[in-house]
Amino acid sequence: MALSVGDQLDHKDGPYTVTAELHHGESDLYLADRPDGGPYVIKIGADETLTLAGIITANNDPKLPPYLPTFLHNLIVDGDFGVVFEYLDGFYSLADVKQHYPDGVDPRDMAWMFRRLLVVTGFAHKAEYIHGAVLPQHVMIHPEKHGLVLLDWTHAASVDETNDESLDLVTAYKDWYPPEAPTEECGTHTDVFMAANLMSWLMGGDPTTATLPTGIEREYRVFFTHCLDIDWQKRPSEAWAVLHHFNALIERLYGKRKFRPFHIPPEVAP
Repeated sequence: MALSVGDQLDHKDGPYTVTAELHHGESDLYLADRPDGGPYVIKIGADETLTLAGIITANNDPKLPPYLPTFLHNLIVDGDFGVVFEYLDGFYSLADVKQHYPDGVDPRDMAWMFRRLLVVTGFAHKAEYIHGAVLPQHVMIHPEKHGLVLLDWTHAASVDETNDESLDLVTAYKDWYPPEAPTEECGTHTDVFMAANLMSWLMGGDPTTATLPTGIEREYRVFFTHCLDIDWQKRPSEAWAVLHHFNALIERLYGKRKFRPFHIPPEVAP
């Protein structure tokens, strides 16, 4: 069901009032307020709560929740399943970041984003889940706090499930996936490819051909080429193992890690 601004959704703690339409597609996203405040994000048409609960339960780690969307409760909207999440105040999607940095972000800024992305995909892999859609609109960052949240777990699948079927691909980004994604050979190695491809794109590479940007350091080129190997059997498959090697790489390049401020530049008026 498509909602419009001003529509109200009943809930025992008070009705939600739709204030903005964010996205329409396989599922629909809206901003909404409630008498106790807001905004909240309402997702209609897809359920990811069992996956999120499974990953949190399997890890039982207090460091994990800040990397995931915060689930509040479910709604039923004219027979459609709805989920209410906390709004991520101060966060930008990587699609937004790239609009502000069309020529690519500095590799030193990419480094902290990639590290955090590998942390959260590593948690998923430990729980034997594949995210399956590590794409620009699903990765949110907080520039000042260096926070990162991985969204949209509706495309996720357990490792056992992918033994019998392929991933549910995001149609608009089908060219961003590695060759094994639409087959039964998909797995955690698919997430590694997608995360590396996303970071390459963020620095200025071509995600449809998995081509790295020109001018990046040789060490990065060797590292990402390994993660983007077309042959999934030659590619790393565990995000935390990739993180371990990436940490060593950036320490060789930049020395001991230290906080590097990152800012989203203001939009220039037309």
